[in-house]
Amino acid sequence: MAGHQEGDIDTEGYRLLCQPAGRTVFASAALSQTPGWQEGAVQSAHHAIAAIAGCNGPIWCAAGPGGGVIGMVMSTATTGGVTIRAARREDVPALEQLIATSAATLGQGFYAPDALASAIRTIFGVDTDLVDDGSYLVAEIDGALAGCGGWSRFATLFGGDRYADRSAALLVPGQDAARIRAMFTAPGFARRGVGSAIMAASEAAARKAGFDKLALMATLSGVPFYESHGFVAEPGITVDADGIAVPFVPMTKALHTPDAS
Repeated sequence: MAGHQEGDIDTEGYRLLCQPAGRTVFASAALSQTPGWQEGAVQSAHHAIAAIAGCNGPIWCAAGPGGGVIGMVMSTATTGGVTIRAARREDVPALEQLIATSAATLGQGFYAPDALASAIRTIFGVDTDLVDDGSYLVAEIDGALAGCGGWSRFATLFGGDRYADRSAALLVPGQDAARIRAMFTAPGFARRGVGSAIMAASEAAARKAGFDKLALMATLSGVPFYESHGFVAEPGITVDADGIAVPFVPMTKALHTPDAS
């Protein structure tokens, strides 16, 4: 994308709308007509414009004509920039530690200590089927591990490798909902746009694979984040974790096609 000038069309057909304060935003022409939009703002579930408030580096945001973000690349060279890449097998031990630390820290006040400890021990964790599939993502800031999460074409809705109730059955695009899986942010990088960057990349990949809806199992602490990204909560459930009932909230979202209004 280097070398583009304002108004240029890149190879994917997205127009460079503006380049404010050292930031570069790619979006559709239709999106530029949305009143009041600005970089770093989320106008609605379908109008997310590089929702990485506070990021100082270049942000390229490809948005469909209806306003839905379908791709995002963050600079790796600028302090505060978020880099998204596919997780690798060698990342798994560090990701397991990040997940445990994130859940223990950010889950405080939402779960009883014994429920939280049991969920970390038996439910939360990396699903290596997603790592092998290339659909589990890592977020880095200045080379440091800042978060993880991804999407899935497999039937399992939640749970890492050690969680027993998992299925590798393939979902059917256009019929089943793709999964959003195991999104966690390192506490030291909270409110830096890490989760939003992972979500944007995951939604883009699921849409590209032909899925038109998403489903996830949210922790109680995660519900507000997912609601801000257009997910709708269903009645809460409890999951048994070594004899302790741990509450979760199923959530779903329709993925609007690029030509949706």
